[in-house]
Amino acid sequence: MTRVVIPFKDAPTLFVQVVGKNGKRRELRGIVDPAAQYVIIPKVDALHLGYEPAYREMMIGLTEESGVLLAYTIAGPIEAVEITIDEIRVGDLVVKNVAALPHDLPMETGVDVILGHSFLSKLKAVVIDYEKKQLVLEDSSQQQTEAKEKKEGAA
Repeated sequence: MTRVVIPFKDAPTLFVQVVGKNGKRRELRGIVDPAAQYVIIPKVDALHLGYEPAYREMMIGLTEESGVLLAYTIAGPIEAVEITIDEIRVGDLVVKNVAALPHDLPMETGVDVILGHSFLSKLKAVVIDYEKKQLVLEDSSQQQTEAKEKKEGAA
């Protein structure tokens, strides 16, 4: 089992490494939001990581056939295309096949990525300890087994 402890000041922010389907990686500043259903990543980063649907609405316009979701945010509803991120890493913790929505967050938030339910639900434990000012993430034994099997298969 992998356990990652991340100290924070005011909010549970952390650095997240996102690995795309093309093998490219991006390190982004993220925040844990248990109320968010999906992981949210910037459109430009999704495109860089090989997820072309991130910019589909700019190229051809959104259509029902392209798998568009209507998502509700504090700022109101948005249309987005769901993608599956190959891998999200936080320190030594690795979570694979995570549903995400490409969407640009306002710069004022100070974060690029929101780690919502689609990421958090794949973990054994998520503790936001405001008294100790630390975020604790633990992976499930299934995630650890899958990572081990992949490593052994590559050898």
